[in-house]
Formats: sequence, structure tokens, C-alpha cells
Amino acid sequence: SVYSTAQDFLEDENHDEDLLILDYYLDDEDGNQGMTGHEVLNEFKKINDKAKVVFLSMLTEEDEINDLKKDGAMMFIRKSDVSFQFLDAMVNTEVTKSRY
Repeated sequence: SVYSTAQDFLEDENHDEDLLILDYYLDDEDGNQGMTGHEVLNEFKKINDKAKVVFLSMLTEEDEINDLKKDGAMMFIRKSDVSFQFLDAMVNTEVTKSRY
């Protein structure tokens, strides 16, 4: 599923995701900076601690990236053309694994 805001995602009662892809910088419904992806990660892990969480972001602060991993992010990918190709391959691999 795709959500417009972090709040919309967290308010959804059906959280059976196997894989969650998050950006670090998230807007609210008015286009202003909303929750961070880190805040969403922490809330989501309370709901579904089994799903894999991958960050795809322009975030450059290494301390924050390390904190994301400590708090349960499986991977951090810096946004670029190559990262989208890598992400596509990773998602296809995970989908194939979950089918068998």
C-alpha cells in the first residue's frame, strides 16, 4: 500500500506488511515537515516487529543512520538512480522468498 502521510499509515489498522520502505523526511497533509521516518519506524515496530524496514533517503547524518539501524531498520540506501535499481532487485527477491 501507499500512503500520503505517516499519520495515514499509522492509523491504518491492517499492518501485515513484510517490507516497509520509508524516507526519513516526511511531509504532513499540508506539505509541511511531518513525522520523521525514525519516528514512524519506532511506532511501526510496536505494531509489527517482524516486518523488514528499509530507508531510502537523502539523509547524510551518519549518527542518525546508525540510530535507525539500532532501532530496527534493516538497511539504509542513499537516494540515487542506482539505489532505485538496487531497491527494485531487493524487493523482487523478497517477494520471491515470501512466495515459497
